[in-house]
Amino acid sequence: MMMHQQSDLPLVRSSTPLRPVSHPAVFWSYRWPLFFLLLLGLLALFWNVRLAGGFLVVPFLVMLLWLARRVDQARMFARPASGGDGTSAQPIQGMVNIIPECALVVHRAGIVRDANPAASMLFDVRTELELIGQPILPLFSDEDRPLFQAMHERVSAGESGAGPSQVFRLLNKRCWVEVTASCLRDSQGAVEEVLYLLRDITERKRGEWRIQGQHEVTRVLAEAGSTAEAAQGVLQVICTSLGWTVGTLWLVDGEAGVLRSVEHWPEGAGPFFRMSRDITLLPGRGLPGRVWASGEPAWIFDVVCDDNFPRAQVASQDGLHGAIGFPVQAAGEILGVMEFFSPTVLVLDSDLFAMMKAMGAQFGTFMQRKRAEEREAGFGRILDETLNEIYLIEEETFRLVHVNRGAQTNLGYSADELLRLTSLDLMPEFTRESFASLVESLQRGERASLQFDAVHWRKDRSTYPVQVHIQRGSFGGRPALVAIVLDVTEQHLAQRRTTTQHEVTRVLADSSTIEQAVMGVLGVMCGNLKWDLGLLWQVDRQRGLLQLGHLWRKTSNLFPEMVLASQRETFVSGRELPGCAWVNGDVCWISDIALETACLRHGAAEQDGLRGAYAFPIWLRGEIYGVMEFFSREPQYPEVDLLETLGMIGSQVGLFIERMEVEAALRENEERIRLIIATALDAVIAMEADGTITEWNAQAETMFGWSSQEAVGQNLAAVIVPPQHREAHTRGLARYLKTGEGPVLNKRIEITALRRDGRELPVELTITPLRSSGAVVFSAFLRDITARKESEQAILAYAKKLEQINQDLDCALVQAQAATEAKSTFLATMSHEIRTPMNGVLGMTGLLLETDLTHEQREYASMVRSSGEHLLTIINDILDFSKIEAGKLSLEIIDFDLRSAMEECLDLFSEPASAKGLNLACLFHAEVPTALRGDPGRLRQIVTNLVGNAIKFTKQGYVSLHVGLVEAGPEQVVVRFEIADTGIGIAPETSACLFQSFSQADASMARRHDRGGE
Repeated sequence: MMMHQQSDLPLVRSSTPLRPVSHPAVFWSYRWPLFFLLLLGLLALFWNVRLAGGFLVVPFLVMLLWLARRVDQARMFARPASGGDGTSAQPIQGMVNIIPECALVVHRAGIVRDANPAASMLFDVRTELELIGQPILPLFSDEDRPLFQAMHERVSAGESGAGPSQVFRLLNKRCWVEVTASCLRDSQGAVEEVLYLLRDITERKRGEWRIQGQHEVTRVLAEAGSTAEAAQGVLQVICTSLGWTVGTLWLVDGEAGVLRSVEHWPEGAGPFFRMSRDITLLPGRGLPGRVWASGEPAWIFDVVCDDNFPRAQVASQDGLHGAIGFPVQAAGEILGVMEFFSPTVLVLDSDLFAMMKAMGAQFGTFMQRKRAEEREAGFGRILDETLNEIYLIEEETFRLVHVNRGAQTNLGYSADELLRLTSLDLMPEFTRESFASLVESLQRGERASLQFDAVHWRKDRSTYPVQVHIQRGSFGGRPALVAIVLDVTEQHLAQRRTTTQHEVTRVLADSSTIEQAVMGVLGVMCGNLKWDLGLLWQVDRQRGLLQLGHLWRKTSNLFPEMVLASQRETFVSGRELPGCAWVNGDVCWISDIALETACLRHGAAEQDGLRGAYAFPIWLRGEIYGVMEFFSREPQYPEVDLLETLGMIGSQVGLFIERMEVEAALRENEERIRLIIATALDAVIAMEADGTITEWNAQAETMFGWSSQEAVGQNLAAVIVPPQHREAHTRGLARYLKTGEGPVLNKRIEITALRRDGRELPVELTITPLRSSGAVVFSAFLRDITARKESEQAILAYAKKLEQINQDLDCALVQAQAATEAKSTFLATMSHEIRTPMNGVLGMTGLLLETDLTHEQREYASMVRSSGEHLLTIINDILDFSKIEAGKLSLEIIDFDLRSAMEECLDLFSEPASAKGLNLACLFHAEVPTALRGDPGRLRQIVTNLVGNAIKFTKQGYVSLHVGLVEAGPEQVVVRFEIADTGIGIAPETSACLFQSFSQADASMARRHDRGGE
């Protein structure tokens, strides 16, 4: 009999050894200690009988029990009882000890009487003797005990001597055994004991359960009609067949990049179920996240002890511990994760891993297939039900392979006619090359979808605007382009109406005259609403008729007959389209003028090809100011939304005209007032009671430097009152407002005012308060008396000026004397320190050259004299400093070669540099031009000074000259000369003296390096 298979899979091998019972057979395992005690008792008997009596009581009792047990066993196996089949039971003892199966001899009362050695391995006890005396029922699981009890009672009653085997689970081991029972009868044929053979079939059951589980999963997937139904079935099958308590399916949300729980078995409302529904997991987070990130099954022995398991607390509340998760994948893509939980702590099972992974691949393939079927079914439903146009287009030829009813209705074609066309036949602006280029990125997989605006051709060759959405799909197993085409005619019309209203508002806001506004409105409405001619008819109330005021057309040569007829005609109330709009006060519409033969301008409209027309009134202060009329080449039909828009535009134009008329009257009145104020010879300023400036005339702008726009709105005290008088001004204004009295009001006084540039000027001021509608305003007239005040101060200012000039001359004289003394000091120092040794060097060099010298010595002496002469030249150049001060030094402008000049400079120092072991180099950049115009002598002088100075202060290393281009122009160039060396450098405290006249780092007489002017 096969038991139900809940919790069949032996996931845990955690057993508790059976306790030894108080049975004499247990002592058999302690036979050597007993023998030792017996020996001690015999020795004691010979040594001291009284003492031996105390020692021998227990050993003899033990031995007696042991002998009784062995005799009982011998009698059991040696008695001539027969088995259930009538055979003798004597060979049983030897057989049960050597067979690999567990053998138990159980009394009919359910007590184990004997066991073979294999029993100890099956029940995890040290020896088989620990089982003897134990009741057999507690050895089996709680669910199987009633079944085993029933079988034991039947066998003990002799109903089945050796019946068919049955399968049971053992307690605490979740191990399945196949049990075979045989009756052991006594000599009278009564059943006294039962021999049970137990065979461990766990591995066989495990394979059967896995095969059965896979078959069940396959059956569920084959019968499921949707992914949700299949998920519920798979979760239930795996849980019930393989002994799991809870199962959950997580699916990948590609857009959000997370895992979401979508199915749960069994359905419940516990904390673990609720949290699994609400939580989302990132890759690597929790058990599903780990499986998603690795793509492999994962195992958690106990989720309560796992740090990377966010639901550990609620899992513990629901009694969940062990967990396994495996990926649901297809074609290398992970679609989701399945996870299962057990109330017990689990151990690793590689076979279960492999089975779960296979099930995940099986379910992933099902999901992929269902998604493809749902997409294809969805395409079919869209094709059949939507009012939009749906097309399936072959990728290579762009031929239409499927169309829906919406396409047939909108285009006027039958399905057969459309299937003979390509997508290019419906879109006139595309060629095969341009369309192929458009969808190329979609075909390469670079984009998921494509959207663009186009125009579609109907069968009657009329066009309408559409918005096209294209994505890749399939049709009949082949790749295809799925095009969803939306007719956006209404959207375009609504957009045009909205845009027209906004444009009209903008035109009215930007217009400064009625004519400008009217022409702008006519142009906007014709351009946005696709009308070709716009006219404005104005009401002549004295004559009681409408006459043409303005017209708009794209070019001046369009519709000449209609323009001429409109200029020639006038209309009374109720006559023709403008007269009807005038008398009705609402929009009037003519769909086709060709059908209105009674119209006065019918012939002109027919000659110019005009068909549709409408007119709407412009309301001004409850009366009609005029009528706007529009014409189109195509017949036009009234639209409710457009009629409302036209009515609003008519009201807008009327409000604009009213505002312009009011503003014109206000401007005329203000202009008169401003003209009076502007012609005043004095500065006229008006301010409110709080001191805010409200008027500022042109003379005030000239006097104070503030324009009218800048001054109006500011406080008078902050603009023209000097800071030292502002407090008195504020107190006087407050006192007048409180008492009505002011010491300076209605009087002519002289005060100081402040200009914008901060300069104060004297003014003559008259302030007059004015009361209007209970408010107080002040008008001030100011006259600039600066000229009068300046004439009074002229003599004093002139005297101060002469005094200042004399002081400046004295300072200049002192500075000139100091400069002369500095120059004299410098020239004396130069004469003393440079010229005297120089003359000695030159003189001795000349005498040396007059003696007999070798060729090499003469060459060296000549070089010394040349250097001395060069030094003399430098001294002369230094003396030129006085010329520079006097402004009498001139530069020579001649052609020269820059590279040659630099090489000549360096040649002078080749010998000194070589003598000191220095590397002397010149880096002349290629972009620097060599043919230049300038003063090469002065240039060589500067470079020679710098290079010589560098060599002098460099003991070892190098001295280099870099010549680079800074800027090149058509007439001049800027060249940078840099001398770098590895010398002693300049101390930071003396660097401030650089580029100052005749300064030295060490000015003492005992300085180490004797050189001046650097």
